[in-house]
Amino acid sequence: MKVNPQTLRLLGWHALGLALVPNAAHAQASPPVVGIVGSQVEEKAAEALALFGLIAVPNDAATTISLDGAGGTTDLLSVQTGGGFRVSDDFPLYLEGFAGYQRYDPVFVFSNGEDSADVRARWNAVALTGGVGWDFPVTDKFTIRPMGHVTVGRIISDTELGLRFIGNQIGKDAGFLLNGGLTAAGYGASISAIYEDITDAYEFEVSGRATYLHIETVGSSSDVDASSDASVASFWTRYREPVKDWTAFGQPVRWVVDASLGLYDGGPNEFPGIEWLAGLGAGLELDVSDTKLIWTTRARVMARYYFGEDYQGWGLGLGISF
Repeated sequence: MKVNPQTLRLLGWHALGLALVPNAAHAQASPPVVGIVGSQVEEKAAEALALFGLIAVPNDAATTISLDGAGGTTDLLSVQTGGGFRVSDDFPLYLEGFAGYQRYDPVFVFSNGEDSADVRARWNAVALTGGVGWDFPVTDKFTIRPMGHVTVGRIISDTELGLRFIGNQIGKDAGFLLNGGLTAAGYGASISAIYEDITDAYEFEVSGRATYLHIETVGSSSDVDASSDASVASFWTRYREPVKDWTAFGQPVRWVVDASLGLYDGGPNEFPGIEWLAGLGAGLELDVSDTKLIWTTRARVMARYYFGEDYQGWGLGLGISF
């Protein structure tokens, strides 16, 4: 398959997740406390899937989210990276892939009606999501892109219990919460609107995207009947312009500014506090297409400020375009 170089050059522009050094937004939040009694097992599994949606749903404003609890412990670390490309100008098939990692440290409250104990669990999740779409040009600068998606991942728990009565009070179907795992899979779709104005004097891009995924337990995990519907609406824009009289590697150096907004909806089980995340960035970009860097056309260093309703933070990132 021959890939158009111009198409590959745009790969890094459409995915903020293509950062070699992820950008992090930090927040202060109270440790989540959940209880496990009987029928609540599947409810907690659904909550785990809702959190999983943060790294499973493709997001053009992908970044790193870190929510820190009391005492400096990290209650949630969610990282997503990815990108996509159009096969060629003559064949507008669009392919993309995203990978994510998540660590979540909830506190479970176990009780048999008389005795109770708090146990901090350690959940780790990984997700791979692929998408296939088609570009429908409306004008030479405006494109509509519908896509279909599939995702698969694993949520793994590893906790030292040390409390005998817990084992006597919970059934096998609750084992994944503390010392086991869930396999999750899902499917969904997205629709994107992309505007690109690329000239020698400047480059301006704007995109908006709405994505939906249905995620449920599969395989041996299907004994725990849980599912979650997750969606992200993301908006992203970037502007580039050459810096006067600045060159590197025989090419102009560009100053870059960008902005992003992600709106998260994980349904009734969504993690509290993660409703939206906005970012503002500024940096410099080098054209390295004439160097010996393989498959790399541009490299940029960006400083970003992230903020949400209850949290804010700074990040420094190194991005590349292929």
